[in-house]
Amino acid sequence: MDPKHQIMKAAIHLIAQKGFAATSIREIAMMASVNLSMINYYFSSKNRLLDSILQEGIQKIMEKIQSILTGRQAELEKMFAMIDIHITYAFHQHEMAKIFFQEELVKNSPAVQELRQINYKSFEEIIHTGQLNGAFSDNINPALFYSTIVGTIQQFMVKQLSPDMTADKYTYAKRLSKQAEELND
Repeated sequence: MDPKHQIMKAAIHLIAQKGFAATSIREIAMMASVNLSMINYYFSSKNRLLDSILQEGIQKIMEKIQSILTGRQAELEKMFAMIDIHITYAFHQHEMAKIFFQEELVKNSPAVQELRQINYKSFEEIIHTGQLNGAFSDNINPALFYSTIVGTIQQFMVKQLSPDMTADKYTYAKRLSKQAEELND
């Protein structure tokens, strides 16, 4: 792995565990097994390192969302796919998801605002199209539905930290899918 990605990997791990403010550049350099000057060479500051990490994560999610939005499946299937992207990301990119949620709560960086806006607009588009096609009830509030989905995943992230956490991806997927099925009630 090249030094730039070693640095990013170490930073993701440390920031997810300790938070951005509590993670030092020295710790990142030590974990990445690179010289401190390498971090400055590639990123110039801890803030720019975080921005790079967030941008890379956003790009991956945006590609998946775009694929769903341009797909030919019905709106309910699109909604299931959107929920699955978020659940899968929370499980398989747990540290990145945790960083996104931390940043959203603490500092609300432009990258996180951008991701939240894209996510919300995507859910809103699917719901409105489904309402126009008669697939979803007109009573569905896109903002409330989006907040329910994201809030449930954030709650999972918090509970994941406790030792008695027994729920798995499928438990959460089932709960969120049930919520999505109620779109057409």
